[in-house]
Amino acid sequence: MTNTNSPLTNFILNDVRRTLFPLNITTFIAQYAQRGLEEYIQKIYAKEENFNPQTRVYADKPNRTIRRTLKLDPIAEWYIYSIVYKYRRKFRQFTTDRVSVYGYTFKDGNPTPGRESYRNFKREYYNCRDQFRYSMQLDIVNYFNSIYHHDLHHWFTRLEIDNDDAEVLGQFLREINSGRSIDCLPQGIYPCKMIGNSYLQYIDVNSSLRSQRYLRFMDDFVLFDNNQSVLYEDLYKIQILLGNKGLSISEAKLKLPVEVDNSNYIDIDNVKIDLLTIREKLLQDYDDIEQDDQIHDVALTEEQRDFLLEILNNDHIEEEDVELVLILMRDSWEYALDKVANIAFEYPNLAKSAYNFFQYVDDKNSVTQIILDRVRTGEHLTEYQLFWMAKMCEDFLIETRFIGELLHTLYEHRSATDISRAKILEIQSGRYGLPELREKVLRDGSSTWLSWCSAIGSKSEVKSRRNQYLKYFQKASSVNRIVGSAIFDL
Repeated sequence: MTNTNSPLTNFILNDVRRTLFPLNITTFIAQYAQRGLEEYIQKIYAKEENFNPQTRVYADKPNRTIRRTLKLDPIAEWYIYSIVYKYRRKFRQFTTDRVSVYGYTFKDGNPTPGRESYRNFKREYYNCRDQFRYSMQLDIVNYFNSIYHHDLHHWFTRLEIDNDDAEVLGQFLREINSGRSIDCLPQGIYPCKMIGNSYLQYIDVNSSLRSQRYLRFMDDFVLFDNNQSVLYEDLYKIQILLGNKGLSISEAKLKLPVEVDNSNYIDIDNVKIDLLTIREKLLQDYDDIEQDDQIHDVALTEEQRDFLLEILNNDHIEEEDVELVLILMRDSWEYALDKVANIAFEYPNLAKSAYNFFQYVDDKNSVTQIILDRVRTGEHLTEYQLFWMAKMCEDFLIETRFIGELLHTLYEHRSATDISRAKILEIQSGRYGLPELREKVLRDGSSTWLSWCSAIGSKSEVKSRRNQYLKYFQKASSVNRIVGSAIFDL
């Protein structure tokens, strides 16, 4: 089977590892099932097929809050990447002398790295602090979960696109969410970030706003002026503009117009300032998604390392300090492993940071034991934590002692979900009882993440045995047929 990646396929492949719940099936389908996906989508355009309702998943945010979104099946996922890529010329950075909008766009036909855009946003933010007397910051509460389906559809129609494309996007938004009119835009994938970023441009271009400088990154707004009254006036107008779309600002995050003052930084320990600077360089964007090829670029001084170790000695550690330790102590893991073991899973939001810390620990058997001890306690673990624990098992713990027991315990955990179990089922191993788990799922005639990921995991098995039950698997649904056909002749 040939594997010639198209620009669209590369768009998907480059984004997978930055998504909230990255699964191997996304990579495989993007490379090997393009024809089947495109044929199915053409049937949707011909009104012969539909998009399916999608699985709801929950990723953790700070302070034990959760991000509610949809995990798109292979057809829906391919569609949203393809339609945004088709109209990539519509997703460009918007800038005037007064307004600068940053975020997720295309530049020269390629998606702009979130890290680059966010750094430009922060750079201009600090420039403006030096130029203007007053600043104001606000963002939208539960932005993605509050967007109204029909408003989003109308916005897309106004981009001067093909009528059929506009109609199918409206169908996509309606059907993936089982007809609910809000909470219809998935989060955590680049094309939807682009849509979310561009959708707010009606505020950026509104001529009634008077602030001398207006910056926006996604749903984060920062305004500057030398007249405090102008900022209050714009705050009022922005709330009305948002309210017209059923959106509201977050009261908790609103920073009313105040005189710019840098004196608050004086009280911060200089060592911590340096560490926060290193952290910012490592992070990919405001979602704290990291650039894998830069994770190892951490060279701490002895003073900085001691500062982080002192944090670990505290009886109570703030979430932001735990994150600092997990991000910056990777190359010094031997100094911190015992204490990190006690805190790594206390903050569900840091599940991916824990993944990135443990992958650089040389003693992988100890890592398996640390995770197994935590899972055995029976304490509540979130879907996000269980998923990233399973991903650790696949990516760097699969050859360790007790890995079979850990996989079984994760699969049977009382908080396990279809997505966390699917991550285990797609692990391409013929050991630890995985083939038996997969065969049971593949034979039950279902069309779910469990069955699709079982099919992907079965690639590790003997071809004749694998294809025997893939024949029955493919009959259950169009998604099963697309997935199974791509695997069948490998």
